[in-house]
Order: sequence, then C-alpha cells, then structure tokens
Amino acid sequence: MTYTSEVDDEIRKRFDFPKVELHLHLDGAIRHQTLLDLSIEKKIDLKGVTTVDEVRDIVVTREPSNLSKMLEPFDLFLPVLAGDKDAIERIAYELCEDEAENGVIYFEARYSPQLLCNTVRNTAANSKYGIYAKKGQ
Repeated sequence: MTYTSEVDDEIRKRFDFPKVELHLHLDGAIRHQTLLDLSIEKKIDLKGVTTVDEVRDIVVTREPSNLSKMLEPFDLFLPVLAGDKDAIERIAYELCEDEAENGVIYFEARYSPQLLCNTVRNTAANSKYGIYAKKGQ
C-alpha cells in the first residue's frame, strides 16, 4: 500500500500469470476505502482527509527516499487497527480477496501481533495518538 507505480494494459498482459508474494505487510496492504471507513467509524483524524483519493495521496509513497519515509504511513494505520479484532479480521479477509483478484496463488503476509493487538506502549503511534494497552483486552 505504501509504494506504487503506474501500470498500463500492456504491462498487465505481460504479467497475467499465477503469482506468489513472499513478503507482504498485512497492515501495509489495507484498502484505501477500508482505512477511510475505519477512521470515520472510530473518529480518528487522518490528517484531515475525507475521500479515498485523499487517503491514497497521504499513504502512497511514489518515490521512496529512505526507510523512515517509506514507513511513515504506518503511523496512520496503527491507530485505526490497534486492538480492534474486527478491523484486523476485515483487512485480512480483504487482503485475501485482493491477492486472488491480482492472480496471486500463494502469499506470505506478515504482521507484528504486539502492535496490532495494542500491547506495545512505546510506539510512535501510541505516544502520538494516546493509544495504550488495556489489561485484560
């Protein structure tokens, strides 16, 4: 979700065969619409954006300059997902749908359970948005 390049129909035709993806970040592969829906539902501000196109503009890195810049959008995802089992299930299910739609027959998604389950207190997103782990949840 954090990096994209333009793909035309000719390129699509050349790569129209079964694919595998061996390193995919679950929390970095969220549909833009889903990110917007969840942020609205939870009343979490995504830098003032209100449309899917605006979400795309703030989360897609078109020219990655360094790792830090590439990971910046993750500070937006964590507050929307952290500690929300339904949201995590939704993005996992949608990822499977999206991968199948793209002709991917096998993929390995990775994630940090401690971040998605909201059990880490000293992350940038936690301190920035005031999200803290709650005992027993």
